[in-house]
Amino acid sequence: QAFFCGDGTGVGKSRTAAGIILDNYYKGRKKSVFLTKNKKLIEDFAELLEKLDPSIPVARLEKYDLDKEIPSDFEGVLLLTYGLMATSYNAGENTSPRLEQIHKWLGDQTEFDGPILLDESHMLGNSTETKGQRGAKAPSKQGMAGVGFTNKYNDARVVYLSATGATTLNNLGYAGARLGIWGSETQFRNSEQFYDDITAAGMSGLEIVAQDLKARGLYLSRTLSMKEVDVREPLVHELSNNELAMYDRIADQWLKVSQRMDVVLADMI
Repeated sequence: QAFFCGDGTGVGKSRTAAGIILDNYYKGRKKSVFLTKNKKLIEDFAELLEKLDPSIPVARLEKYDLDKEIPSDFEGVLLLTYGLMATSYNAGENTSPRLEQIHKWLGDQTEFDGPILLDESHMLGNSTETKGQRGAKAPSKQGMAGVGFTNKYNDARVVYLSATGATTLNNLGYAGARLGIWGSETQFRNSEQFYDDITAAGMSGLEIVAQDLKARGLYLSRTLSMKEVDVREPLVHELSNNELAMYDRIADQWLKVSQRMDVVLADMI
């Protein structure tokens, strides 16, 4: 199973992730994996862990050459980006060179029960083929690699962290099976039925999915309170005549593009 932390910007998802790692480390689950979207966020998270508990070992996967294994006796936090994980990803074998390094380090996939934290997890969107007005869109290697990685470890404590967790169906596809949105003993047999039914229901259907996840204790989406925020006066920018004319021209061009696309799509159908 898994948990989705969908807290808004500024609430502290990174601190939540660090707290989960520390809690598991103190309870004996000393190996953990933290993925995020870029090196800057990796540096920030490493700095946060250092401040909270400098005794916990931290390593960046990029520091290890591909022909070298991560020492099996290294017990700490492994940091990497989604891009690095998906480099040279082989969809047929559902793996990549970097994933193989991680698998060897974590050991027996039936025994690993430590935390896997997927920061900015919306980066794994489009993990499955999606259908749109222009036809089917192939899944991304990054999305497939992330789903394939987490699915190898049934007992892992998987946590998704994203402020845009339930804004689109694609942002739930990579987490659907793990969160129990579809599959046995659910309302949806598979991801295809889920996509078809919820797409037909529109935004209200997506809201019901989020409410269900919250009711089952699998989804949290706190936001910063606006209590005691005092708005003294609105700040209004008056558009000049040139700016108004520019806006009108841009709006007119977009209208023409939209009308042209309607004609093209009608011809395709």
